[in-house]
Amino acid sequence: YYEGIRLALEDLEQMGMKVRLYVYDSQRDSSALDEMLAHPDTRNLDLMLGPVVPSELDKVARFCGEHGIPLVSPWRFYAAPPGSNCLVLNPFSNDSTRIKALTEKALWYYPGVKVVALNDNSSEALKNIECMKQVFRSYTRRSFKVVSYNASNPAAQLPLADSVVILVPMSRTAILTSLNKYLESNPKAVLVGHPSWYEKLENTLSAQPLTQVVLPEMNFVDFSETEVYNFRVRYRSQYLSEPSRFTYMGYDQLYFFGQALMAFGRDFSGAVGNGSFRMLQHEYHFKKRNGYMENYGINFIGVREFQPLKLKP
Repeated sequence: YYEGIRLALEDLEQMGMKVRLYVYDSQRDSSALDEMLAHPDTRNLDLMLGPVVPSELDKVARFCGEHGIPLVSPWRFYAAPPGSNCLVLNPFSNDSTRIKALTEKALWYYPGVKVVALNDNSSEALKNIECMKQVFRSYTRRSFKVVSYNASNPAAQLPLADSVVILVPMSRTAILTSLNKYLESNPKAVLVGHPSWYEKLENTLSAQPLTQVVLPEMNFVDFSETEVYNFRVRYRSQYLSEPSRFTYMGYDQLYFFGQALMAFGRDFSGAVGNGSFRMLQHEYHFKKRNGYMENYGINFIGVREFQPLKLKP
């Protein structure tokens, strides 16, 4: 993560941004964290990245709220305690937001196509379908139908020849296997999987015919992209190894928020909510909520010639 931060810092400085970077190790020790927050320079920071330890975030959020410092929760979704007055920036989202994000992207990515959601009447499905319905209420001209899913006859209520996008609100990957024959019989159908599927299927993607399957995922690096290739070459020349997913994470976060600071100052939150931004690993599309900003950006991953790739419209 820190190596990604350093590389982003180099790029920001080349763009003319003067950065003073403070690196603290809280040592998972409350006294060390108190000492860091008591340092006179800390209260004048323009941006705080971390900490990554969940138990330390509340104390840091209260400090940032007191001094007007935006706080990035780098590895997980976090909402600041009530009354802390801290703007938390969440590159990662909670479960319900990921469902809403994939629904929004499916509507944008497949305009004019019928959309159905499978329902096995599990608590997970019912909760996620309600999230999907919330998105559809703002798309009054798009049809949305919930159909029953039964493992013994999974395609019973699915259209046989029409173009259709099938949303899966359930996390079990056995659903994908059960619908393989249906997808083969209807080449106009696209199955948009649950956000957990990519991580579960990642090691077997090269052995599966998934040309009609879309895997939503927030953390994905497409090694076919020129920007990623150049980043890997640069990283290897400095560190003599391959960048990890945490390296990409650190780079994306500092590079994105650093540019926002350079352009708009500390009050950049309104500006970064105005569009979608494709980074090396993430897609950022921030929306402001009560006390925090949450990322609705999500990658759509397809498998082409047995290789996972970011799908582009």
